[in-house]
Amino acid sequence: MRKLLILFCHLAIAFRPKQVNETCPDADLGEICDGHCFSTFLSCKDDCESGSCERECLFDYTDCYSNCPCYQNCENGCVECMNPICSCVSPEKDNAFYQHCIDESQKNFGKCVKACVAQEICYDACYSDFIVSSRKCPCNAGCELGCPCESGYDCQPFIMALCQSSEPPKIDFGYVISADGNFKENRFYTSQQGSFIERSGHAVLNGEMFIFGGLQNPKKIGKIDECNFVDTGMKLINDFLSNSGALVTVHEIHDETILCRGEIECEGFDGVSSKPIASTKEKHFFSCMALYDSQPIIIAGIASSSVEALAVTGWQTETKHPSGTIRGTTCVSLDHGVLVIGGYVDSHQTKAYSYTDSKWSMIGEMKQKFYGGSMILFDDFFLVFAGIGGGSFAVERAEWNGEKITSSEVLFHHENGCYRPIVFETYPDHCENFCSDDFCYV
Repeated sequence: MRKLLILFCHLAIAFRPKQVNETCPDADLGEICDGHCFSTFLSCKDDCESGSCERECLFDYTDCYSNCPCYQNCENGCVECMNPICSCVSPEKDNAFYQHCIDESQKNFGKCVKACVAQEICYDACYSDFIVSSRKCPCNAGCELGCPCESGYDCQPFIMALCQSSEPPKIDFGYVISADGNFKENRFYTSQQGSFIERSGHAVLNGEMFIFGGLQNPKKIGKIDECNFVDTGMKLINDFLSNSGALVTVHEIHDETILCRGEIECEGFDGVSSKPIASTKEKHFFSCMALYDSQPIIIAGIASSSVEALAVTGWQTETKHPSGTIRGTTCVSLDHGVLVIGGYVDSHQTKAYSYTDSKWSMIGEMKQKFYGGSMILFDDFFLVFAGIGGGSFAVERAEWNGEKITSSEVLFHHENGCYRPIVFETYPDHCENFCSDDFCYV
């Protein structure tokens, strides 16, 4: 059996698989992809000490090249092919990470040249540095398969943050920031529709970012369409303000955003219309909502320490928050629980809690105090964007292992804050140099 396996391995080396479609438009990417699959196979085989190990290496290689452009599972090249290398078909047009990496390399090159004092040797050194750094960009020699890159460029998430506040000192902000805080570009905006997002709630529903209520019109249902704030003309049943109500999107057969206004009334919006749903048992003024075991959960508030989860039969009582009548918390959904940060009980809080298996656990503390903020979660870290007050207007990144916060870092401070700033994952060039009649990034 081992001799047969060795023969198969030698055959794999001697007779590399051929592309299924000889006229495939992305044959060059297919060859690069297969080359990396084959290199991984050789390394895997060299590390093996058993036949079963070599067999696994061969199976993995077959699976790898089969998913390359122009091979078995992607016969038409990058058309409907999910292989990451397909982001490299036209990276100068379609790959935001490539564009960002090249832009950063060019900026650094420009700074380097300006710092030279009429010395060609210095210019040559700057150019050499540019070649080295650009080589690490997605789709270039140091990262031929596109993101993620094993070395060099960090294909990290980018986040858009938007805020409008009329409270003194009045200041609006909009910017794109990298998850490590090293890249931050302002996206200042104006709107003919006034304070369109001030004290509004936001939620992604069916792939679109919707904006609910706010000071401008508490029953408004708007959305962000490309780089525009758009009033859909649809209306909520109840008034909604982010400094009193809370909301979350439920992902089921038909996605639905659940909104509770802070009293007991709640409603569900499916992207077309809003309808009343069961009322909570208690008032939850300025609480936060997330998903707990795929169902909405609402946490405490100014006048209640109650925690309630929505079931088919209505809102059901869960274990109370350990801080009691805490308000202004910031929360986000976990795979099987909820993560809750900050809030106010007699004073602004830094503590972080998780709620899993009907139990609360303190998982650490943040460096800053957060009140009425927004949070975005990734695999092994999360970012908290300050709301209104609390002693700071910080953006803080926390690393965590799924059970505890292991460390945190303050990325920077805003000059002012707003209730529940709009935050969502995006690309580094999102709405760069964009203007329309109603909305402008400059």
